[in-house]
Amino acid sequence: MAKPTLNSELRQKLSKAYREALPIEARREMTAHARATYQQQLERQVDPDGVLDPGERQRRASALRSARMTAASAKGVAARWGNRRAAENGAAA
Repeated sequence: MAKPTLNSELRQKLSKAYREALPIEARREMTAHARATYQQQLERQVDPDGVLDPGERQRRASALRSARMTAASAKGVAARWGNRRAAENGAAA
């Protein structure tokens, strides 16, 4: 994997600083479309035929989102612990 250039690193830092300087409402507004699209995708997955009532569809989509986030978190923890164990054993992580 190529090392990022100074220019790309600077752009990333500036972008992060800009996002962090914004009020929370503005940050939520910037991601509203993406969150709504993801919610619709989850709802289609839990109810592909559209037979459930909207409340149940949203409840199931919320449960699916929660399960995915928990799985992603578990993978991250496993990766970090794996890296620590490799470092403790003297292997390159």
